[in-house]
Amino acid sequence: MRVAIVIPHVWPDPGGAEVQAWVLARALAARLGTCDLVTSRHDCTRPAAEIVAGVRVVRLPSTRFELARRLVNGVSAFVHFMRHAPEYDVIYGHCLSLFVLGALLAAHLRGRPVVLKPCTVGADGDVAKVCGRPGGSLLWRIVERADRFMAESSAVANDLAAAGIDASRIATVPNVPSRPGLGKVALAECDPVTRAARRTAARRDLGLPDRLTILFVGRLVAGKGLEVLVPAFARVAHDVDVSLVVVGDGPERAALAAAVAEAGLGDRVVLPGWLSEPDRYYEASDVLAHPSRSEAFANVLLEAMTAGLAIVTSPVGLAVDHLRDGESALIVPAADTDAVASALGRLAVDEALRSRLGATARQIATEAFDAERALDRCLAELERARAGRTAQRGAGNASAGHNASRLSS
Repeated sequence: MRVAIVIPHVWPDPGGAEVQAWVLARALAARLGTCDLVTSRHDCTRPAAEIVAGVRVVRLPSTRFELARRLVNGVSAFVHFMRHAPEYDVIYGHCLSLFVLGALLAAHLRGRPVVLKPCTVGADGDVAKVCGRPGGSLLWRIVERADRFMAESSAVANDLAAAGIDASRIATVPNVPSRPGLGKVALAECDPVTRAARRTAARRDLGLPDRLTILFVGRLVAGKGLEVLVPAFARVAHDVDVSLVVVGDGPERAALAAAVAEAGLGDRVVLPGWLSEPDRYYEASDVLAHPSRSEAFANVLLEAMTAGLAIVTSPVGLAVDHLRDGESALIVPAADTDAVASALGRLAVDEALRSRLGATARQIATEAFDAERALDRCLAELERARAGRTAQRGAGNASAGHNASRLSS
């Protein structure tokens, strides 16, 4: 089976969807022997086509001008797939951007099956953005032409169902773990002395103070809860010797730095920027803070679970389906500074609670998010889309033959 994954941006661009598309492309290439990843060439220093880790990356023409970029990307994808769609058994759209919709429309016109995967949810999510754009009803008619939909969590499935997609066309398939080796020998499985020694060593290697460390990993954008995290952390730091490490970059970085300075936390907060491999920071940390307002899946939660960290999260993404408050994480309202501060404060002073939550989360990650099983389920949906389209063509041909027979008799 030959598959094309379509996404406007991809790793090493920051973002969970970008990383996940790249991880999936590599996994499919390893399993199937080939996989194309079609994206936009927004960075002209990158080649128009290359082979990376067994994946054929194709970058289509884009533009520097922000106002025209989405339209240009959509047209580029449409033109490319009008020409090349017949080369693929299935076209897999990763997010509901105009780039992906351009590919979807061309694939439909060329008779190729399409699987769509929304990557964000809620009022600012993929479904809402498509429907809220000028001509949204027309764009949604294009979306509805997809053969199958993959939802990485119940939140995504609910968004699709609320927009009128029949449940029979939606499959809930978890993400393929982006770093399946992370926490292979997890801190949650170490004795307290070994755990402390490994964290101390990781902090030394990263140049971090050797004290209790709270970690945030993600894009620095509105909706990730940074406006809640900083004042919540300030309250904890008033009573406990603790650091906050924020791994990520984005448009809210300047506002974050200003908030840290205004709160007088300059010696307590570390901002290393975006890192493609933040594994060592997981090992150096005690707690993951994730007070996001909306997530489709939240890869960072899975990474923290795999590493055996204690987690403070809002009820978003995989947390809704797989984590339980007080058992495997502390789950708090996203916009509640008091609740976030209280949860972080509890974990800061209770090592036994940190260890228990981290160990339970690690066990859930190991049992529920196996990379091979996730890939098997993804491949099953791709095959289902291909088989469904083949059956439709067969039924259409049979009907045409029957009609022709009736006319000739």
